[in-house]
Amino acid sequence: LLREAREWAKRAAAMLQESSPRRDSSRGFRRIYCFTGPSGWALLREDARRVRAGRIRCSAEAEGNGRGSAADWRRVQGRLGTPGTPEYLDAVRLGDCGRALAESAKACREASARAADASKPRVAGAAPSGDEPASPHDLVWDALRNEARHFIQTEPLLASHMFSCVLNHRSIGDAACYVLATALSSELMPGIDLLGICREALALDVSIEPSIRDDLLAAVSRNPAALGFLDEFLYSKGFHALQAYRVAHSLWTSGRRPAALFLQRQISSNLQVDIHPAAVVGAGVLLDHATGVVIGETAVVGNGVTLLQNVTLGGVGRKATKRHPTVQDDVLMAAGASALGDVLLGAGAQVGACSLVFSDVAASQTVVGVPADVVNDAACAAMFLPVLNHEVSQVLRIVSEHYVADGAEKMQ
Repeated sequence: LLREAREWAKRAAAMLQESSPRRDSSRGFRRIYCFTGPSGWALLREDARRVRAGRIRCSAEAEGNGRGSAADWRRVQGRLGTPGTPEYLDAVRLGDCGRALAESAKACREASARAADASKPRVAGAAPSGDEPASPHDLVWDALRNEARHFIQTEPLLASHMFSCVLNHRSIGDAACYVLATALSSELMPGIDLLGICREALALDVSIEPSIRDDLLAAVSRNPAALGFLDEFLYSKGFHALQAYRVAHSLWTSGRRPAALFLQRQISSNLQVDIHPAAVVGAGVLLDHATGVVIGETAVVGNGVTLLQNVTLGGVGRKATKRHPTVQDDVLMAAGASALGDVLLGAGAQVGACSLVFSDVAASQTVVGVPADVVNDAACAAMFLPVLNHEVSQVLRIVSEHYVADGAEKMQ
């Protein structure tokens, strides 16, 4: 085992040496797993077994990244520029590069759906569907690996961290499993056990890995503080909580409810986010800051939803019926907003900071206050730009001026 570990360290050092030939990068790789704590040796043994089985290969090219042409990534990489720069972020969020990344994520989702359909047993006598189309090239995974290689050169002390969390994995789903295992491990559930649970969930539910890509794209495109894919993937607890919820939801729907509830408890304790594993959450969701976010058992959250810190989707009543909100696509709930009971927030609706929603909100409407009330378009335009920038004091001043103009009674 130690011989294999040393050999793997040499291969990882050689990989870094290729990208930076003047620097001796062998030091540090002997302690790739130290940050995982007591479960580090178990993770090392597991990965050593995978090396023996040929499922891990330390190479500069993405492994298992579809059969699509790598030329797609080279064209995108040439237009993205240097990771971490304003030009890079503009290219990721806007223009042709952003569209190419989004189209790649969509193609990977469709390929996962086709693979799931192909794995289902065919009806007797049914004809085969013909030649299987080539798997698309995962540009999001390529961009993530490219950022990891770049930041190894700018911060060599994090080289082992980048290799163990990103570069040593064959897909974005496999890397996410490793990150979640290290983030949520404890004495009760070592990292090696969590790693196995996450991998089983991804194998069982083919929608998890496409949702990881969509959530990562949403975090980079809609969070102005994001520096790129890598910092959101490794260090955003909102992203981690969302992916861990997806694993717990897969466990819940497959009948492993004690394991799902244990994972929910780990998410709440380690990440301060409470999402019931029975809740339904769509793809492309952003939990910005994420601290204090609560999503109840029967809540339904659509695609492209943005929830800031301390948002609550709470229930009303004691009966085991639908008692939590339904949030449709592209809804924004600002910091401290709450929606209670079986209410509907229509597509594109916006809920102001610290507002309390008791009744349905129509599509594309903006509501603020306690209880939440519809505001006019001019107030919306003035209020929600600072909300997205988290400038709470400016929001309060604008709201005060708006209501003072309508009379002291309404202000009260």
